[in-house]
Amino acid sequence: MMYSNALERKGYRKDVIEFFEPYYNISADGTIRFPYHLNKQGVEAERVSNQRTFVPNSQGLWEAAGEIPILVRNLFIFSSALESLTFFHFYPNKLKTREQLAIVSLGLVPGKTQVKYLQNKYPNAKVHLIFDSTILGKIIDCKLALWFKNKDAQF
Repeated sequence: MMYSNALERKGYRKDVIEFFEPYYNISADGTIRFPYHLNKQGVEAERVSNQRTFVPNSQGLWEAAGEIPILVRNLFIFSSALESLTFFHFYPNKLKTREQLAIVSLGLVPGKTQVKYLQNKYPNAKVHLIFDSTILGKIIDCKLALWFKNKDAQF
């Protein structure tokens, strides 16, 4: 399949690609697009091509799995959909319980409204924040953790 070939060439595991296939598409020029939604409307897309990757700064978010929100026990949150594929490439065993799993990308600048949406949608989920180890990634980790506890702080 064309989707698989584009990600296989980038080195991703076949089982991880197959898991994520329903949650991305590919344009005519070969760009992989991860659609971000807000109120069930497409607002932006993360785009990955051979030349570059574009991660949106949007109020929307990209979601994978989590089809029955009440069953979701683990919510993995990333700043990029492609980062989620990379994470699960190295930890494919975490994909085994699909019905208990939701994966989300918030984009470059997460917002409190995104957190409220996720809290309401996945009330039984343990939240896993997966951000890079830069100072910005650590700040985002702290902000999101506080927002999930209905608190805030200035950095």
